[in-house]
Amino acid sequence: MQDDVEPPRGGRFSQSPRKSHIAQAIGHAAIQQGHRVTYREAHVLLEDLAQATLEGTRGDRLADLALVPLLIVDDLGMRKLP
Repeated sequence: MQDDVEPPRGGRFSQSPRKSHIAQAIGHAAIQQGHRVTYREAHVLLEDLAQATLEGTRGDRLADLALVPLLIVDDLGMRKLP
């Protein structure tokens, strides 16, 4: 089983469970230092944005996300996206 996938433009994406653990630890450390953090799994974030589009509030939702100093989007490529 291969843990890493080479994306077309370079860099590396890890698909191991360690990636989620590290992302959560970084978020937790940022919170302890007084920063605001939002953590979302990619499919949940996209579902939220799709729903906001239907409700006509996508711009507001994106503006809210843009105000968060650290946005962690986890599990990219782990599930089929909507």
